[in-house]
Formats: sequence, C-alpha cells, structure tokens
Amino acid sequence: MKFRNIIMAVIALVITASGCQKIDSADSNSTVKVKFTIADKPVLGDPGQTKAVKTAWAEGDQVMIIFKPAGATNWYGPMEKVLHKFTTTYTSSVWSDITLTSENITDLGESGTYLAIHHRGDVTASTIPTEVGTAPNTYDGYQLSGYEGGEFMSHKGTYTSDGTTITLSTIDLQLYSALFQFSVSKDITDGTSNPIFNNTYSTWFKNLKMRLSIKQNSTPEDLYRVVALKEGVLYLAPQTTNGFWLDNSTKSGFAQGVLNGEDVSYCFVFCKPEDATFTDLVFSITNGENATSFASLNIDRNDHTIEIGKSYRLPLSGWTK
Repeated sequence: MKFRNIIMAVIALVITASGCQKIDSADSNSTVKVKFTIADKPVLGDPGQTKAVKTAWAEGDQVMIIFKPAGATNWYGPMEKVLHKFTTTYTSSVWSDITLTSENITDLGESGTYLAIHHRGDVTASTIPTEVGTAPNTYDGYQLSGYEGGEFMSHKGTYTSDGTTITLSTIDLQLYSALFQFSVSKDITDGTSNPIFNNTYSTWFKNLKMRLSIKQNSTPEDLYRVVALKEGVLYLAPQTTNGFWLDNSTKSGFAQGVLNGEDVSYCFVFCKPEDATFTDLVFSITNGENATSFASLNIDRNDHTIEIGKSYRLPLSGWTK
C-alpha cells in the first residue's frame, strides 16, 4: 500500500513539473502591449484651401512602425536585413493595439528611435531590400507594396523600455515637406459652369489618375520634372534622413489618388530643388497614361500662391473638357 502511494506521489510530481515548464515557456513568448498615442491628423495647407482635405483619421488608416535600439547600427531585424515591422489600424474610431513579445522587448533595450509611416489599407514592405539612391549615396530600400499614393505622412520619435513595456513618444505624423498635394472634387465644372462628370459619383472616380505638367515661361509642357506618387515609387529606407525614398528613376506625371470625403487627393514631388521654379502648372484628369483626359486645368503661379509641402483643393470651375 505504501509502495503504491509512493508511485502515485511520483506521478503527481511529474505532472506538476510538466505544468510548470509549460507556464515558463508561455511566459517567455507572451505578448506585451506598446503604449502609444497618435496625434490628430494635421491640417494640410492653409485654412480655406483645404476644405475637402480630410482632417481626421478614417477607417482603414494604418501606421507602420519600425525600431532602432540606442547604439545600434541598423534598424531592428535579423542579419538577413528583414525588418521587424509592427502595424496599428484605425477601426471604429480607435487605433488597434501594438504588441511585442518578451524577446522583442529584450532585443530593443532600454531606449531607442522609431520610425512611423502612415498609409491607407494594407501595405507591406518587401522582405529583402534593394539598393536605392544615387552613388555614392545609396541605401537599402524596402519597397512598400500596395501603397497607391495620394498622401504620405511620417514621423520619427523615441521610445523607452522598463523591461516589460515599451512607451513611445507621441506619434505626430506630418506630410512630407517636399510634396505637393492636390485634391479635386467630383463637382468640377467647365468655363460655362457645365458639370464635367454630370454630377455623378461612382467608384470609378477615385480610380482616375492625375497628370501634372510644368511650364516655365514659354517652355513646352514637361511631364518629367516631377515624381508622381503611385504604386512602386515609395521605399522604406531607414538609413536616409527622412526614413524613406521616392524612386525618381522613372519619372511620370501620372499619380494615383486616395479618396478624401468626396474628393480625390494626389501627390507629387519635384525631382530636383531647382525644378520648383515654374510659371504654370497644368493638371489633367485621366483614367490611364495613354488615355484622353476627362478634364484639364491651368494654374498660373502669378495668380495663385503655391508652396511646396502644402495641400490645396483645386478650383471647382474653369476646367476644360
């Protein structure tokens, strides 16, 4: 009887030890929430010029975050340069939680830097980087697949860790200072106040592209002095000053847009700082690079103040079919 009791006690001890092992394992891989606050969406441009430009976060907005521990040469990721990326999504007026494992917490140390990039809907960074830039200033760039353009905001901040929780400084996303952003309404009219789109609104409107041509005095229109934000242009390049790279190797004036209320917004950036000198901007709305434009509009810089890094709503009237 005593022998049987000893056997049962050993069995009980084995079960208890096994249970403790499972708890330890689960604890080492447990997830920990990141403490963060995302500031309100900035007002882009001057009041009165941006009535139709979204001034609040909307369903489906996302923010991608990557980290660099203090003293580290590279951003957080394994030796094969695959970055660790963490994303929060705006759903039902709330930003979703960002969680890290205990291993992440340990790797990130006591403090460091983070880079946040805003985008619409699901965007993924390429697994292996490619070389971007112009020699000798070349960097590792991770192309952001799924990014369509329309607006691009980012922020660099700092983080601290107490060993169990990571706390970020306020994520204050701002429009890239070299961009132009232009928004156009479905209600635009021609010179005699006739609707360009017959006041109809359907899903295809947001899929239209915008071509931006530049005139310098009497010089013919130039489509290739700007980079239009669209799929394949934007790279996450943490080693650069801004943390990203716009590929200008294949310049094009055809930008993809994003829906802001009932307007569509498009973004462009000059290829070189000296290209910022111009007398006219010519906008054309089209459904493809080889298609006939639905409407066009000429903006004389002498009649309108246009500054790099700001957002503008294009006039409702004066378009040409």
